[in-house]
This record gives sequence, C-alpha cells and structure tokens, in this order.
Amino acid sequence: MEGQSWSERRRSPRCAARGDVLCRVDVRLRVHVVDISATGALLATETPPQVGSAALLKSGLGASTFASEVEIRRTGEAAGGPAVGVRFTDMDERNRHVLDQFLRKASS
Repeated sequence: MEGQSWSERRRSPRCAARGDVLCRVDVRLRVHVVDISATGALLATETPPQVGSAALLKSGLGASTFASEVEIRRTGEAAGGPAVGVRFTDMDERNRHVLDQFLRKASS
C-alpha cells in the first residue's frame, strides 16, 4: 500500500483535535484468575495492560457474578505466562458481599 494515493471518502470535514482532548477505548481481555484476596487478584492474561491503567474485572465467583473496578499494579509471570496484579478500587456492597462469601468458603 506504500505510495498508493487514497481518494477522499469523508462525508464531513475534519478538524485537528487540541492536545487536551482525551478518549477512553475499552478493550476486552480474557483473563484467568490465578488467586484472589479481599484487596486484589493475580490474573493470567496473554495481553497484559499497562501498569497504572484502570479496568473493570467481571467474573464468576462460585455461583455468583462479581464485578469491581481495578487498577493494574504490576506485571510479571504466573501459571506459565504473562500475568498482572490488580488492586480493587471501586466495589459496591453487593460485590463486596459476594467476594467475602467466596473467600470465606475457599478458606474453610
């Protein structure tokens, strides 16, 4: 495609964005929960997100669904491949209860 000229196909004109325009691109990643605690989890994933980035973790814990906002705290290796350590940052009361119940049953 190098050197190929493109015909204009835009239906409306574009303008340059200022430097203070930000956007969020949500990307789905398949992860495997290696371990989990009351404050975070270790997740195996083929494509580790950048340290410091935020994500929404959705999972099944036992017979219940679980969701929490997380922050990617570190990257490394686990379960024979790339992994990320995450910290739970925003969790509602229902999901906190689901996690607490799961951890109680898992430790007994």
